[in-house]
Amino acid sequence: MKFNCWLKKNLPLIGWLVFVIYVIYGTLIPFDFSLQLEDIAQSITRANFIPFYNEYEGRRFSIPDVVSNLLLFLPYGFLLYWGLQNRGMGIAKCKLICISSAFLFSSILEFLQVFSILRRSSVTDIINNTISTWIGCILSNIFLTSFKDRMFNQLNTLRQKNPLLLFLILYSLLILLVFMFPFDISIDVDDIKRGIKEINLTPFYYTQNSPSIIDMGINIFIFIIFGFLGYASFRIYHSRLL
Repeated sequence: MKFNCWLKKNLPLIGWLVFVIYVIYGTLIPFDFSLQLEDIAQSITRANFIPFYNEYEGRRFSIPDVVSNLLLFLPYGFLLYWGLQNRGMGIAKCKLICISSAFLFSSILEFLQVFSILRRSSVTDIINNTISTWIGCILSNIFLTSFKDRMFNQLNTLRQKNPLLLFLILYSLLILLVFMFPFDISIDVDDIKRGIKEINLTPFYYTQNSPSIIDMGINIFIFIIFGFLGYASFRIYHSRLL
């Protein structure tokens, strides 16, 4: 019973910590670092010091690109604010901790990218991440005051009546996170057009490196589980209607 209470109280912070680790991994991969002065100088040359302007490519960041970057950091503020609220902190203090920690966290990540050969530091990312965290705090406050109790009551009802369906929903979210990682997402029109052109419409034909048998087996296994859970949930739901 004590563990359940502890888990319920700290679950948002656990989710926030997982997200932080996820961001560190996604930001710093492929972990190709160098302490050579020549490489560091080149990284500094490629860095973006003018907000919302890409000096390396000589163009401004598009609005869709900025919006997509803002959306990707929302969970930081949402989960951290929720976790701090569970510990009884005031609204103003929660927002201050969230925003200041997001700024510090983003600054550290961008500094570390100076030593990365393939990554590029950007002041724009720091600004976007900080603003996104602030928006996440606002959304979290709305969720806690208006939707939290209602959502958890519905989840509890779903857990009692059809636990497989609830597990399928959580499993689907996990699969979505895995396949979207490392979240290098853009809703810019040019990027979307380029992505559409690169869609492979020919089964088992690859214009670039073909996946290994192990990779194909893992994908098949993942969706076998997905199909089983979906079918089992449908059968349980259908049997309760009869």
